[in-house]
Amino acid sequence: MCAIFAQSLLGVELKQPFDQPLLSTSLADYWGKRWNLISTDILRLTIFRPIYRYISRKFNSKLAYSVAIMATFFVSGLMHELLDYHIFRTVSNWGYTYFFLMHGLCVVIEGDLINKFGSRWHLPQVIAGPILILFVSSTFIWLVNGELMQKNMDAIVVKEYMAAIEFLMSFVGLEGNVKPMFNRLKPQMFNIAMNYQVKTKQIFSMTINEAACSDKAHAHRIMLSLVGANP
Repeated sequence: MCAIFAQSLLGVELKQPFDQPLLSTSLADYWGKRWNLISTDILRLTIFRPIYRYISRKFNSKLAYSVAIMATFFVSGLMHELLDYHIFRTVSNWGYTYFFLMHGLCVVIEGDLINKFGSRWHLPQVIAGPILILFVSSTFIWLVNGELMQKNMDAIVVKEYMAAIEFLMSFVGLEGNVKPMFNRLKPQMFNIAMNYQVKTKQIFSMTINEAACSDKAHAHRIMLSLVGANP
């Protein structure tokens, strides 16, 4: 969506950052050819290929591939940790790093299985796709999502999307007609996000009273700021 807007604004064709990740047939296909392709290309050129070439000259290509994959995913995890710190200014619990290291290891194991069993290892896309997305989503929830919810990431995302929508409305000239209705919807939109946060924190073993009290107070303060009132 952002790429389409940038293309229309700049009048140039930009590379799409995603290529139908729901149609992935393997983890290597998902991470290497479909998900966040801009970062993938950068990491492939700066991390994977130099490490692979260096190690393959001294050892076998199988070891070089495994080390290069793990190094690439490790750097990707560190990049996400830095981005997380830039947003929240809090010390990370290294959830992103664990997540990407796990997936790097799974990509290596997957490659070994494909080399050993060939096409017999591949499942039909209609089966492999949902299993793959379920695995990526569940491991992200397990290792990363709980920490993000504790940092009120959902509230930050909602506020950023609201700001982006307001900018687009002003850019296309709809601010005068649509903005009053949009301002009325702001509290409801934010309340939906906060209700999701409460339920998520309950799943992650927080007590109902603790989650409800802290989140309702936090939601109330931000909802007042959204409508222009002082808390």
